[in-house]
Amino acid sequence: MRFKEIKEAYEDNVWNNFLSGGGAGDLLKSFGGNTASLLKKFPMLKDIISDKSKGDDEIQPSLNATDAMATKTNTGSIPGKSNTRGNPVSSTSSKGSANPQQISSYLSSKGLSRIHVAGIMTNIKHESNFNPAAIGDGGTSGGLFQHHGPRFQAMVGAAGPNWKTNWKGQIDFALSEPTGRQYVSIPFRTAQEASKWFTINFEIPANKVAKANDRSRDVNQFA
Repeated sequence: MRFKEIKEAYEDNVWNNFLSGGGAGDLLKSFGGNTASLLKKFPMLKDIISDKSKGDDEIQPSLNATDAMATKTNTGSIPGKSNTRGNPVSSTSSKGSANPQQISSYLSSKGLSRIHVAGIMTNIKHESNFNPAAIGDGGTSGGLFQHHGPRFQAMVGAAGPNWKTNWKGQIDFALSEPTGRQYVSIPFRTAQEASKWFTINFEIPANKVAKANDRSRDVNQFA
């Protein structure tokens, strides 16, 4: 196994420990008790761990909401799990809704290739129809990517109280996740290939392979 693969596996393991309710103490131990290093590695936790100087006992209460959600939603502890049951997404209106052109331009500004942008855009269309305030799975999934369970709570913590209008924050969070970083690093040959990978590995809906094939048929709209 190459160093990059070992590093990604280690980061995924730390992320899984956090989502599955391992507690702040265990998470901090993974970083030698250094909260600053933890936040540097996972910037999406900055709103959950609001004060870098806090100790384990002070940080733990701020994670209770996430831990409780992990207990209620077992499938939500899997990174990338989204809209798991395939339930309809509500069409909650939002003043901060972004049109596809804005989202595409923002993704490009983050350094993503045209192929990577098209793969993500296709999945956003099917997950939320570009509505950052969309809610699904009976209230357990939300946002552009329909982050599910504990991941939904982590996204809200990263994007802030205005997460329903902060579509850029939702995108930043998605790209900072281990699976999001992995997606960006893969040199896909076609937009269809990128779209399928994103569906299967990042979104992971029910019947993921069939849905990946179905979604990839729309990719030319964004390629």
